[in-house]
Amino acid sequence: MLQRRISDYRKMYLKEHHTLQNSYLTAINALAFAIEARDNYTRGHSERVAMYAVWLGERLGFGRKRLRLMQHCCRLHDVGKIGVPDKILLKPGRLTLEERAQVEFHPVYGAEILGDLKFISKGLPQILHHHERYDGKGYPYGLKKDRIPLDVRVISVADAFDAMTSDRPYRKALTTEEVIAEFKRNSGTQFDPRIAKLLIKLINLSNPRITSVAKAA
Repeated sequence: MLQRRISDYRKMYLKEHHTLQNSYLTAINALAFAIEARDNYTRGHSERVAMYAVWLGERLGFGRKRLRLMQHCCRLHDVGKIGVPDKILLKPGRLTLEERAQVEFHPVYGAEILGDLKFISKGLPQILHHHERYDGKGYPYGLKKDRIPLDVRVISVADAFDAMTSDRPYRKALTTEEVIAEFKRNSGTQFDPRIAKLLIKLINLSNPRITSVAKAA
């Protein structure tokens, strides 16, 4: 009788815990979308980054749980921008050094916002380090090469790819040839060479699919 009661309580707890986590994730996702809505040119960005990152991760042999976690992290990777004032985030011209420092702090804000979300805690490095560079010249901590987790290096490539293939106020989306040239030029500096090479291979194999997704968003 006692074992049955314990089992019932355990099921009730797990159900309530799952509901709470889902509610928290829904709220955070809504926050991420609200942040993107501040700038029409980044609308849908996080969803596309998630798709491209999972696409790369599958080809690197990532398991289902790892891909799922990376998908969540991609959707939330810019949530820290809530801490950046609109006058800076939406500024059309060049940022001052002080303004740039505030923008570059958004991964830290993001990790702090998501810090209590237990089921995504293992993915916090993906939020915190998604602007690190392979050559160590990124932010916020200037990590270099293998000190940057592989999942983060994947997200960095996916994030840059979406930025290149999306229209911006100051330029149109790059052509396929321009995107490939950018990844070749920045392979080994901004990007992990292996992942950059994989993306170029996938662009060449699946360009119509990539282009249609980027343009439709």
